[in-house]
Amino acid sequence: MTTGLHIDPEQADEYAIGSLEPELEHAIRLHVANCRDCAEVVADAEMVVARLALSAPLRRAPLKMRDEVMVGAGLRKPRIVARLPAIAQAAAGIAAVFIAVAALAGMFAMRSQVRDLQGENLALRDRVDDIDSAEVQIFAIGQRLEEAEEIVAEQRSEMALDSELLGAMLSTNSQVANVVTMQGKSSIGSLVWEADQSRIWFYAQRLRPLPQGQTYELWLHGNGNYVSLGTFNADDSGKATYRRFVAEGLDRYDGAVVTIETVGAEQREGDSIFYAYLIDR
Repeated sequence: MTTGLHIDPEQADEYAIGSLEPELEHAIRLHVANCRDCAEVVADAEMVVARLALSAPLRRAPLKMRDEVMVGAGLRKPRIVARLPAIAQAAAGIAAVFIAVAALAGMFAMRSQVRDLQGENLALRDRVDDIDSAEVQIFAIGQRLEEAEEIVAEQRSEMALDSELLGAMLSTNSQVANVVTMQGKSSIGSLVWEADQSRIWFYAQRLRPLPQGQTYELWLHGNGNYVSLGTFNADDSGKATYRRFVAEGLDRYDGAVVTIETVGAEQREGDSIFYAYLIDR
């Protein structure tokens, strides 16, 4: 009853519903214990039977009960010759035939449904994988769009700042001074004083970007004192554009210097490095 040395699906179905002779059932049980392929076939059949019966795991009927039903149906020879009343034998035969036929028919239908469900699960898993992949791509595209929007926003802000600086430099109400390095006389930028706006601009190129913990600080000299107008740093290209409103009461300036300071310092620390000074044009 085996194909070659393995169990075929029909035998697995009969084994699962318990319709085999005890000797053959025992032989199959021993074979399944040592054959992985046949064990998978039998496990598949038992799963189908369990689903067909709407219960899991599958529990086999007692051997004595199975023998009585199968012998009564004429599907198996009696192990011990016994006489049963005709009515009981006929009833048992009808019940056994109904159980065997219904179980095998249900096995075929349920096996087909299980295979269909397995195919649908594989297709659904592929769709889920495709959706996950698409979501990852959409997220990556969204990230790139956000980065591009940030870059565009920064560029627009820089353009607006440069345009406003140019307007301040061209205004008749502004005073403009050259920014000159301590080591030479070459101009690296401009200081713009907008008297009507009480606002000052510092613009320079070729500045050295400072390491973490250091910052440039702009000091305006007016009324005999140096007043800090805040700190700034250069970008990677060495460019710095800094705008700041001046304190009330400071209506003119005599000069300005830029120093390199330690971040967080409350006041100038001794001999600060004067990076640039400014002279009127």
